[in-house]
Parts: sequence; C-alpha cells; structure tokens
Amino acid sequence: MKDDDRYIGLLLKEADQMISPAEQQELDEWLARSLQNQQIAEKLRESWRTSGTLTPEINVDLDREFAAVQDKIKRSGRTVKLAFWPVAAVVLFFLASGVVTYFLWNLNPQSDLVLNGPAENLRLEDGSTVWLAADAKLEVRFSEEIRSANFAGKGYFQISPEATRPFVIRTEMGDINVLGTAFEVVADPVQLSVNLSEGEVLLTNQNRQSITLKPGERGIITASRMEKMKSEKPAGSWRLSPVSYEQSELAEILREIETRYLVRFTVEESDVLRCKVNLVLNYPDLSDLISILETLLNIKIIKTGDSQYLITGKGC
Repeated sequence: MKDDDRYIGLLLKEADQMISPAEQQELDEWLARSLQNQQIAEKLRESWRTSGTLTPEINVDLDREFAAVQDKIKRSGRTVKLAFWPVAAVVLFFLASGVVTYFLWNLNPQSDLVLNGPAENLRLEDGSTVWLAADAKLEVRFSEEIRSANFAGKGYFQISPEATRPFVIRTEMGDINVLGTAFEVVADPVQLSVNLSEGEVLLTNQNRQSITLKPGERGIITASRMEKMKSEKPAGSWRLSPVSYEQSELAEILREIETRYLVRFTVEESDVLRCKVNLVLNYPDLSDLISILETLLNIKIIKTGDSQYLITGKGC
C-alpha cells in the first residue's frame, strides 16, 4: 500500500491538533476510500485514547527493530517511505497489537493475515467480508491457486466467487469448501456447525467423508457423527439488529421472516394478513417465533412441507 505510512502520520497530527486544513482534507479522502482504512484509523485512535499519550514507552531497541522492518520490506520487493522517525516508532509499537497487519500483509500477500474478534465487516483482499464474534480467530493465506483460512470460534462469512480459486476454511473437526456463498460457522475442538444462507458449501470431516449444504440447511460434524438438518435460525443471527414492529400488518412481518428464515407462508384466510401487531423480532428459533405469532394473533401455523407453513384462523 503505497504511502499508507503518510496517513498514519496525518492521524498523529490530527490527534495532536497540528494538522493543516489541506492535510485534514487529504486524510478525510483516504478514510472515505475504504472501510478498511476507517477501521485502521479507529484502532489507532482508540489505542491513543486508552494509552493517554501519543508517545508510549516502548521497551525495544527502535533502531534495530526499524532496520529489521526495512529489511523485510526490501526482501518483499516493495518500497515504503517513512516520512519521519516518530511514525516508524508508532508503527513498531502497533505491530504487536495487529493494527497495521493489513499493511504488512499487502506487502507479502502469501503471508498469514491474523484477525481476532469481535469485529464487523472486515473486508479481505479478494473482496470477501467477515464478521467475527468475541474470541474468534481467523488466519488467512491467499495464493494464486487457493484461498485458505484456519478458523476457530463463531463467525459469519460472505465469500466472493472465484471459479478458479476456491476458498477453504479449515477447523479442528473438518473443512468447509466454498466458491461464492454466505454462511455462519461455529467451530470448537469437539464440533463444527455450519449454517448456510446463500450458495452451496461442501463439508468434509477428518475421515474425508463429505456432505453438501444448501440454503436453509445446517451441517454438524463431531468425532462420531456428520449430519445435516433444517436450520432453526437465520445464519449469523447474532450479528443482526432486532427489528421493532408497532401496529404493523402481519404481511410485513412475514416478509422479513421468509427472507431471513428461508421459509414460505400461505394463509387460508387472506384477512389475517391485515392483522396488526406489536412485535420485536430478535430472530429466535423458528419454533419459538411461530409460538409467539400464534399467541399474539390467535392463529395456528402448521408445517405442510419442506420449509412450507400454512396459517389457519381469522386472527386478530
């Protein structure tokens, strides 16, 4: 990333209230270019706010460490010009916290990019987007042939399609192979759970047995079993904000439920769709949500097929 060190310097000037109007405009334009730039700036600003100083004490030999960074950059075949030494000191300080991991990863795209949760809307080099829950850890490595990642914890992935370069997520219990899709992953040492919202994924356990998931399906892998089932919750529901409905027609609420839960409702009496209700939709299990609607509207909701439900009764 050419001259990104300059923008770290501008952030320092901004924090020290020494930035000129022209420099502020330049910094604002850089921030507007991408969400990644905004996230980097926010992490720097937050670290400065919590540390209480722009020049924290660093118990390292800065001359030696800076020379090592320069040598690594030289070996990568790229050139990075550091405008002034204090910027280099700040970069070295924040390398330990991962703030400028983005910079070094772009210097050498085949090195590991390590991301830790919680985090929202993290955009990878290939255009894929990732949400990470607390304590989640993602290690990404891209090459010309494959996009691969090691993952533990809970996350939601929107993978950009590349027909010639698949994306493989490796966990302790098995692998997830995708081309372009969206899904939730919950991975720990004893179980892998994948909840698919878009596209198609292939799950493979440690014995090289595989199952394919389609939207609305959830796959489970443990040491003793591998199975798939209909999902009870929208993929990545933990990252969705609750939706409040006040005296809203049932038809409006059902559209949101159908979109998120990948189900379809039909009604015996069309008038029931005009029933108005107060509801906060926080994406519980579908069975719980159906019970809530039945109680609020005095209706019955019957499962008639795969992801198909019939609403009976006049309601209201």
